[in-house]
Amino acid sequence: MMIDLTTLELILGIVCILLLFGWIFVFYKADKKIAFLYERLERRDAEIIQLRSKEQNLQKQISRSTKPKELNTNIKNSSLIKETIKATKPPLKNTYKKEDDEKPTNVSIDIPKTRKVFLPSPFEEKRFSIEDVSFDRNQSSLYHIDLDSSEKSGDIYILEDSDFTKALNSPAQFLEKVCLFENAFSNNATRIENVAKGTVVLDGDDWLVKEKIRIKFI
Repeated sequence: MMIDLTTLELILGIVCILLLFGWIFVFYKADKKIAFLYERLERRDAEIIQLRSKEQNLQKQISRSTKPKELNTNIKNSSLIKETIKATKPPLKNTYKKEDDEKPTNVSIDIPKTRKVFLPSPFEEKRFSIEDVSFDRNQSSLYHIDLDSSEKSGDIYILEDSDFTKALNSPAQFLEKVCLFENAFSNNATRIENVAKGTVVLDGDDWLVKEKIRIKFI
């Protein structure tokens, strides 16, 4: 049985088109993955720059706060030396009284620690990536953590004044992974309120939600 040449050409054309679409799809997925990784690297670089800027500002504040103390100590020591020289000029017998040197003033400066961090949506059930943590609030911030003194655990809340347009359109992605709903979900809701705080702990490279946040749709 012979196959018609036109039919064979048609089959080969369809196969070529399918292969072309397959390659286009592969390149599209690869380009999307590269763009996502590049965006995360840019975000991390921006956070590193912010941390370095804060460290430089903190060092400037420390140097400003310690200089006046050092200047006052030098002035006191200089005055004490002058008074001692004046007292030793007249050679009085058994009347010279040696004064104790003043003890240097110890300057203690409490360096403030970061007590609050901001987070976008969780990347999986009960987990936020530590790479998404921001010390400053931005447009993608939906949650914030009040850290305890160890800075390895704390209380988590939803930011009630954030733009929840995406969250209300996709609650499974943005809300359900770390929140419990006190009332029925509604697409007509315009705001979200905290009913009860949640708790988180630092687990490796992730913030793990130990107790979910209770929220209410309004």
